[in-house]
Amino acid sequence: MRTGLSGSTRTITRRQSFAAGALVLGGAATACSSGDEGYDALAEALSAPAEPVTAPFPRSHQQLVRYASLAASGHNTQPWRFTVSDPVIELSPDFSRRTPVVDPDDHHLFASLGCAAENLSLAARASGLGGEVDMEGERLSVALASGAAEASPRFDVIPQRQCTRLEYAGSALSAEERARLIAAVEQGGQVSATVFDGAADKTRLTELIIQGNSAQIADPAFVRELRDWIRFNEAEAARLRDGLFAASSGNPQLPGWLGRRLFGLVFTADAENAKIARQIESSGGLIALM
Repeated sequence: MRTGLSGSTRTITRRQSFAAGALVLGGAATACSSGDEGYDALAEALSAPAEPVTAPFPRSHQQLVRYASLAASGHNTQPWRFTVSDPVIELSPDFSRRTPVVDPDDHHLFASLGCAAENLSLAARASGLGGEVDMEGERLSVALASGAAEASPRFDVIPQRQCTRLEYAGSALSAEERARLIAAVEQGGQVSATVFDGAADKTRLTELIIQGNSAQIADPAFVRELRDWIRFNEAEAARLRDGLFAASSGNPQLPGWLGRRLFGLVFTADAENAKIARQIESSGGLIALM
């Protein structure tokens, strides 16, 4: 990690504190006095309702980074760095957080960077700070300028985003829900969506997904990489503030040393494929983005 300070510019990684008392952590920045917060307190801070940022620089920029760092990333690696200045926030990839086995060409890393830039832009626009996104090489930048605040439902739901790998409710999609999903995906005109919710489609896709999952689990390097990003208990998740919390996939909490030793024994293709089959069967359907 690094904190650079030169004039009005600061470079921020995912969990660094500032003299102003803000902390960038595992997907968010929150005001706190120490790094010893418990898991429940951190989870509550992460899901605090979104509010437009009104504080002056640099506090306002740090709060914008809070929303940016709530973006999705593969294995929750948070592979980004933010360079904060007035009137620009730059986002650059943090290649020390690559997942070379599951993402060998860094496709998902850069997609994650784009998600963070979109969150930051939404937060800036909701705060009347412009939020124009530009890209140069591997860096993204969000320009900030005074203007009219733009209310956005997408900004409001940023802290509510969750990722869980448990079973679904089992209810089918209504025609309205189906249409809204497709419209949300296709609104930019660059991505198309196909929904598969028929029994035959779900059965065939389950077979294909299980084939792919079996091939991944047969690769020891894939299993090691996944294990290294799992946080096996609340204390570990709160301390590291990244990775995949075991409980979010329905697994029991264990001491970290024990979880890492047992992982290869319990993470088997048979067990994971059975879980995948239950998840797809209980879902309203699957959606392919192209």
